[in-house]
Amino acid sequence: MTPSKLREESRGLRSALRAVQDRRRARLRYLVTKDMVDDLWHGPLCRVTDHAERSRLLRMAADLTRGMAIQHPAVWGPSPVPGEGRDWAEVLAAEADLLMLAAEAEAALTLSTWRRVEALTSGDTFDVGGRWALVLDLDRTEQDGREVVAVTVATGDQVETLHWEPEEIVRTGGPEWSELDITEVAVSHGVAGPELAEWQRLAATADRAQRAAILYTLAELAAPRVGATAAEVLADLATTEVYAAAGVTPPRRPGLSSAFIARVCLAGLFALVGVALIVGEVPGPWQVQVVLAPVLWTVLLCTAAWCFDVIQARKAREEVER
Repeated sequence: MTPSKLREESRGLRSALRAVQDRRRARLRYLVTKDMVDDLWHGPLCRVTDHAERSRLLRMAADLTRGMAIQHPAVWGPSPVPGEGRDWAEVLAAEADLLMLAAEAEAALTLSTWRRVEALTSGDTFDVGGRWALVLDLDRTEQDGREVVAVTVATGDQVETLHWEPEEIVRTGGPEWSELDITEVAVSHGVAGPELAEWQRLAATADRAQRAAILYTLAELAAPRVGATAAEVLADLATTEVYAAAGVTPPRRPGLSSAFIARVCLAGLFALVGVALIVGEVPGPWQVQVVLAPVLWTVLLCTAAWCFDVIQARKAREEVER
């Protein structure tokens, strides 16, 4: 083989190895980004109820999800979703758009004033489905065995009595639905009709339990537009609203640090036993030692490789956070 041919093959091998390494880094970055999104879903979004902070968290989730959508083709290649005719990259991009809309709807809540139903008095006004209703009278009563507040209101020329839970929160001031920022943003994403009305309603509803119900409805309404798989993100968001309303945090997955420490301790244990078997300090038939020693050392090497991946994952996480 001539020197030039050898150099050419060497360059080709280096290029192939570099491509494998780049693909591995990209895949690790994708998985770290996904892990950060999962941390948001299982942590802060199930606890935080402050409107501004929750909007920030939703924007963060949207940005991370959009990053996954961009990375997906290079990392995994074409990934069609069965029965939808969409690629997973398109699904992730649609999820990011829905999360950004949810962030806008959450931010809109900071522009309004809110009050518990039980704190309303005659002469107050509050939002009922996009109409401002004037409170004429309030009365505590029972309905289906539970205490409710019967609120007699006037909306235009119509007088009606509405029943509310005493602790429910209603909007007592703020912009009209058509003037909410969510309206312009939603229309720019092709939202219209009943789905638009529900997004506007979400931007004018602070009660977490009611927001969960609206989000479940939005998941159904958005499915024909973005696909059922992408729309599921709204149902997942509704679940976080339920947790936030109840003040209950779902079980957390084992953290990276605790899993890392456990694997290192396990690797140390296997290493000690493996060394003991090799030097013959552990009594037993030599056949058992011959069989067990390679197994234990294989586990040790695999654990060492996992520890290396953890270190690389931490570096990738720092890059994503920057």
